[in-house]
Amino acid sequence: MSVKRVFVEKKKGLDNEARALLQEARNLLGITALENVRLLNCYDAENISKELFDSAIDTVFSERIIRVSVDKMVSRAVNAVTSSVLMLA
Repeated sequence: MSVKRVFVEKKKGLDNEARALLQEARNLLGITALENVRLLNCYDAENISKELFDSAIDTVFSERIIRVSVDKMVSRAVNAVTSSVLMLA
């Protein structure tokens, strides 16, 4: 079995950490042109079936009321950026 990955983020209005980070970037760092910040949590699962993983997305990795799982296209883009950042470290 392969490693399965899901990205989740809080829904608009409940994304207090992202909004606070946006304000810090604008006020403390002077990045006034910044319009939005998204915080994504990445979860990896290994040695579980696809069915169990799909079930866990809405019950374990995210809370349906406050979080949404991120589209696969975004997941691929974040994977590419994450891999690049990890290689720099």
